[in-house]
Amino acid sequence: GVGLFTNAQINHCKIMYNSCTGGGGGGVYAEHGSVSNCLIANNTANWGGGLVSLSSSDVNSTIVRNSSDNSGVYGDGFSTFTNCIIWGNEYTNGLPSNLVGSAICSFSAIEGDYAGDSIIVLNNMNPPLFVNPSLTAGASDTTANEDWHLQQGSPCINVGDNTAVTDSLDL
Repeated sequence: GVGLFTNAQINHCKIMYNSCTGGGGGGVYAEHGSVSNCLIANNTANWGGGLVSLSSSDVNSTIVRNSSDNSGVYGDGFSTFTNCIIWGNEYTNGLPSNLVGSAICSFSAIEGDYAGDSIIVLNNMNPPLFVNPSLTAGASDTTANEDWHLQQGSPCINVGDNTAVTDSLDL
């Protein structure tokens, strides 16, 4: 995985198929940092399988199919998530665990019931509609041609906060 500390930034990365057995953040452990325009997928850890965010910001990122004993994604009360998709993360026993903690979320699509400004609630009846996602959290699916782009008709298209977009391309 990737460890970020004071004022560190990670941008435009795919962080996939990492494992952390001694702590948190199988994909990313961010403390006083920022993650933007990233795909964080299929990582495992004891705590925060895909992402542990402590006093950090996560913008325009997709955090999917991560697995952990404690939470797929963890964000403390000083962390923010803007224009993110958080979907299909789970406990190692297979139960859903998408965003645990008290992070401040806005203009994001989150599986389950999470409060915030302009949140899209994702569930089996309202999925994000990825083109060809991996179906197994935390595992490398080498037989699949994974494609985490959104299909036409996705509830996540054109519902983000444009002021948080710093790139010329719409992810």
